[in-house]
Amino acid sequence: MVNAGLMLDSRDAEPSPTEGWWVEGSLRATTPGLSTWNYGGFNVTVRGYTHLPIDVPGYGPLGRRLVLANRFTVDGVVGDIPVQELARLGGSQDVYAFGGADMGRGIRVQRFMGKAKVLDQTELRFRFAELDAFDQQFAFTLAGFVDTAIVADELISPNDVGVAGGGGGAAIGINDALS
Repeated sequence: MVNAGLMLDSRDAEPSPTEGWWVEGSLRATTPGLSTWNYGGFNVTVRGYTHLPIDVPGYGPLGRRLVLANRFTVDGVVGDIPVQELARLGGSQDVYAFGGADMGRGIRVQRFMGKAKVLDQTELRFRFAELDAFDQQFAFTLAGFVDTAIVADELISPNDVGVAGGGGGAAIGINDALS
């Protein structure tokens, strides 16, 4: 397979951004000379991060503690593609969608597969505590999320399926990977 793409990254911190954008676009293809398959595809992904400057009575300003994160992806392929690739997105990261730990959290992995995907993840993160101990910095974060998608069997003349999953979790960040 041959991949080519471009990225723009203006995030303030790669492991745990509180503001900025990460935008990427890519093309992918293979031919019978390179593979037993013959298909081509594209991916456009836009990630945005913003902190919500909310003042909570008795707690004070949240500043960069409350972050709204969003990822919007459009991905499609045409041609003869293996089933395993129907469960993946193109782009710079190997991501399963829709279903699994990457996109479609809360839905069984590879549950919805197709040649056309429009995906959205929205997450609200709250860093509620920080601690210095044992010469390390720790940050404690709670997050809630909603993942939604339209997955279609074909890019042209699709039969589409709309799906959603949601939930929440907790994270502990250490040093440069503060959550």
